[in-house]
Amino acid sequence: MGKKIAVISQKGGVGKTTTVVNLGYCLADEGKKVLLIDMDPSRSLTCMLGLEKETFGIAELLENTINKVPLPPKSDYVKEVNGIDCMPCTNKLTLIAQAIITVPKNEMLFKRTIAGIASGYDYILVDCGSRLDLISVMIVAAVDGVILLTMPDMPAVYGIPAMVTSILKTKKSVNPDLEIDGVLITMFEKRTNLTKKVVEYIEEEFGKFLPVFKTRIPRSITVNEALGEGQSIVRYQKGNMAAIAYREFAKEVLEIDRDKHVG
Repeated sequence: MGKKIAVISQKGGVGKTTTVVNLGYCLADEGKKVLLIDMDPSRSLTCMLGLEKETFGIAELLENTINKVPLPPKSDYVKEVNGIDCMPCTNKLTLIAQAIITVPKNEMLFKRTIAGIASGYDYILVDCGSRLDLISVMIVAAVDGVILLTMPDMPAVYGIPAMVTSILKTKKSVNPDLEIDGVLITMFEKRTNLTKKVVEYIEEEFGKFLPVFKTRIPRSITVNEALGEGQSIVRYQKGNMAAIAYREFAKEVLEIDRDKHVG
């Protein structure tokens, strides 16, 4: 079974979905079999990949698990987009999130739902919402690793401790093997003094107890242009600085597992 990674940020607009898409395609370019799962009620990943008209996705799978209904054929809920597999999200996810409050052991619902789906993939990347709610807890209870996103902006950085606290609480209660793979800094502008100061703060304050990825993802208008065309920047414009950065970031992600394997 492949490694399941949640990409999380408590603040919107930091490039969370963009990172899921581009990391996924970079890992695929490295020969890995990748599945992207949209667990964000805003459905950004689903829409970016042109799957917004799909009527069956992760919400319906969760509902099947609640009702103990066998999962339908994989082709009903896993869609291939430019050589990568994606599980879309419908508008029903918000309703499901409300319905599962009374379900026993609801924090394990997502894990049970994807247990039979994850086999056959090297990496499963989960796009999460920007709220520390039950959906987030379900995701963290199911994954092997978490990537925390922040931009070099103090309001975004101040949200990191709350995320870490929530993650560690879930790790202690239901997912002891969970690891925080690291903090990724996006929207990076190396020429500004503010960026330099915030990055130094992140490395000094959080680097003591959290890995901080060496790669910085630069701010790039072309990234949004690519997503507007339903493409990742690494396929849309390979020489773009953001594309280069995402490829370097993917190598860091791969190195985490190599180090663990060697250890």
